[in-house]
Amino acid sequence: MRATLRFVTEWYGYASLPLRRADPLLMGAAFAYNALFALVPLSLAFVSMLTMFDSTLQMLDRLYAFAEETLPEDLANFLIRIMTDSVDALNSNRVVIVLVTTIVALWSGSRAVYAIQKALRLMESTGEDVSAGYIRMRTTAVLVTIGAGVAVIVGYVLFIVGLGIVDKLGRSVQILVQLGMVTLTVVWLFALIYVVYRWGAPEPIVWPATTAILVAVLIAAGTAAALKVFPTDVVGSVAVFGSIGLVLLWLYGVGIVVVGGPIVVASLIKVLETKSRR
Repeated sequence: MRATLRFVTEWYGYASLPLRRADPLLMGAAFAYNALFALVPLSLAFVSMLTMFDSTLQMLDRLYAFAEETLPEDLANFLIRIMTDSVDALNSNRVVIVLVTTIVALWSGSRAVYAIQKALRLMESTGEDVSAGYIRMRTTAVLVTIGAGVAVIVGYVLFIVGLGIVDKLGRSVQILVQLGMVTLTVVWLFALIYVVYRWGAPEPIVWPATTAILVAVLIAAGTAAALKVFPTDVVGSVAVFGSIGLVLLWLYGVGIVVVGGPIVVASLIKVLETKSRR
């Protein structure tokens, strides 16, 4: 017991200073705020992609049904309302709306990524150099945002098109398809997070690949657990927070994990290295 307490104390001792510098609670809030304002224009871009298909309304109906079955009621209605309004708006001003929403999503999404990059910089910074790697950091933020947006849109389209196919398959095949989608999602998260950890800060963090894997798995597991805690028939929590509040709360948790993950891993490595030298 004493050894465990000593280990935890040493671990916190190494992590306390980087935690104060990076401030995951504050940077997580900055990430959530900017990411939220990228979701609506991203939904517009997604719907604009759907309008290229002749069976747009049928695919949207499948997405609506899936959202109603898997998400809390108010949250599902919130997302469905965005996409429904998007269809109406795109019918008359498609080019202008797609152009504007793409710019807004890129700007807001890159700021969300930059909030994480700033935390990674401050984690090891002494406060003397605040401009090191600025151009590379902002370029990485833009590229990660573009990659995330394209991946989300392509994933949405493939997912909706695949719903009609999966419904005709057997139960065992459906389970395999779902596992495959979860695996691809985790791989996609890992790739984006790894890019930020490896090239998004002036210096790469310790063990970027391992840390990115742990963070991606934790986000996926936490999201699945949250959906279990807030099933569609439990609307009390939704009434308290509101649909936008739930989205913000989820994004806030993601931001905290992405910022705090490298600090936890780096401090743990320092503790283990110290004990091995002893």
